[in-house]
Amino acid sequence: MKILVLTAELPYPPNHGGGRLRQYELLSRISTQNKIHLLSFQESEQDLQYAKEAEDLFASVSIVKRLPQKPHWILDRVRPHFRRHYDSTELKVLLNEKRNQLKPDLVYVTPGYMAFYGKELSGTPMWLDATDSLTLGASAKAKSAKSSVKGLKFTYRKFQLKQYEQDNYRTFEGISTVSERDAEVLRSFLSPEKVNVIENGVDLEAFSPDPNSVREPGKLIFTGRMDYSPNVDAVKWFCSEILPLIQKEIKEVHFEIVGRDPTPEVMELNQLSGVKVSGFVEDLASEVRKSSIFVCPIRLGSGMKNKILEAMALGMPIVSTSEGASGLHVKDGQELLLRDNPKSFAQAVINLLKESSESERMGAKAHNYIKSHHNWESWTNKLEDHFHNLVNHARQ
Repeated sequence: MKILVLTAELPYPPNHGGGRLRQYELLSRISTQNKIHLLSFQESEQDLQYAKEAEDLFASVSIVKRLPQKPHWILDRVRPHFRRHYDSTELKVLLNEKRNQLKPDLVYVTPGYMAFYGKELSGTPMWLDATDSLTLGASAKAKSAKSSVKGLKFTYRKFQLKQYEQDNYRTFEGISTVSERDAEVLRSFLSPEKVNVIENGVDLEAFSPDPNSVREPGKLIFTGRMDYSPNVDAVKWFCSEILPLIQKEIKEVHFEIVGRDPTPEVMELNQLSGVKVSGFVEDLASEVRKSSIFVCPIRLGSGMKNKILEAMALGMPIVSTSEGASGLHVKDGQELLLRDNPKSFAQAVINLLKESSESERMGAKAHNYIKSHHNWESWTNKLEDHFHNLVNHARQ
């Protein structure tokens, strides 16, 4: 097949956030049997070099510099805010030129906030990898709002995003999400048969236990892109509400925050006792292996968290909130521990630090779970089967 792909950011390199990782793993595998022509936004000067390197993976790569529109006091109240950041006349022109020139069998668009480009592409079979449900993400923020004003703001945003998803997603013949929870939200207002689940996988060559790796006593770690609001909320909550409870009982405990683009409020956490903000690291797997426990105090969001999958693949003992492990088919006390309030979260970490045998047992179960459920190859094959069915149906 000849597939025209439109992404919000280059799906390369795969170590620059969950969105790039998912698309890199899916598209690089699909490209071995199909011709992928990629269109994407340039986010930085470094993306120019990344685009050249990505040409080894795809049939062609074209990028357009993303130039956010100026705030508009009327439009910004009646449309989702991301339209201002991703609505590009230049990209629309290039998209239509490429479609007319290539005559692709399929157009693949990702993520959900790029779905409005689908209205430029009628007449060609289209697939949207929405990844997460925008409605679900806004709903979580509305529920967690600490004031009535913020609650109303996020409730309105939820309504706005649901209208956006209803209006734009229906133009696609097929849609995929990363978890059943996200899919169910979309099925509630779209044709259920067109919404499919394509979960995330893990590169088991890069993320696997290393028997020679030595864990640093008392070291807790969290990973993720640190300008992403659910991650920012998670580490702030952990540092203010959970870590002090752990340190009262185990004084040598320290917490490392690893991930690119930490915001100023994340960097301020460096000033707290026992907290280190490391930013981006080249070898994430090695950094996690050195830790005693992986913590995932995520309270907001939707979808499935790659950080949890990777930590499980590494055989790490994990303490997470229920939200942090959303989308996974795991049981509390088996592959990981699930705790949703500061006191119980802290106590779970303390218990694991004191019981090394329990940590090892849980880590082994976590690794085996990933091997059984989160292989990129099998999920890619499912997505490719959907593509073939869609294209064959369009040809009939």
